[in-house]
Amino acid sequence: MDFIREATAEMWNFFLDNQNIILPIIIIAAIITATVCIIICFIVGSCVSHGKRKKLMKRHDLDFRHFTNNSIYNTKLTAVQKSLSFLDLYYSWLSTDGDNKPIREKTTTLELTKKARECYNELYTKCDNRDLVAAFADIVFNETSRTLDKFNAYRNLARKELGLPNVALGSDACFIGKVTTEELTKFEEENPKSKTSTKSYKVTLSKKTKR
Repeated sequence: MDFIREATAEMWNFFLDNQNIILPIIIIAAIITATVCIIICFIVGSCVSHGKRKKLMKRHDLDFRHFTNNSIYNTKLTAVQKSLSFLDLYYSWLSTDGDNKPIREKTTTLELTKKARECYNELYTKCDNRDLVAAFADIVFNETSRTLDKFNAYRNLARKELGLPNVALGSDACFIGKVTTEELTKFEEENPKSKTSTKSYKVTLSKKTKR
């Protein structure tokens, strides 16, 4: 213990005798240490901030791409759904083989033509699949192409445009002509005014293209 006290006293005396030299050295060392710490903190902070900025930019880029892809998909979806609704209406007003005529919504030649033009233009400008546009035009412009097989093929081209797999349905299941029940049929027979008009036109709708 005496040795430690003596050593401490000697060191203290040495410090007092040389404080004019030692104090500036301590101050300079402290300033250098503080400066180094500040520089290290700045570098670390910059690296962290850069990493955060990079992550935010990447996330923003992903969000933007996601938003853009969704917008493009929704645009295509709207165009495709419009065309399918038009073809449902169009096919319902074609003559059918037999007495089982489809249910028809009220329309006129003017309205039907306007809808066809609108659908054609939207498909032409918003969809990537050229076969889809060509198939729509083929059905509308070519009488021999107005078949359920063609409509069925068009439905699968529409699914392809939206990134969906084909659905293996026969031509008998691609167009809903009429949905009813025995009770509903009975009610309509008892109340003729409630029936939907089944007036037909001259164009014949068949399941296979005539050659």
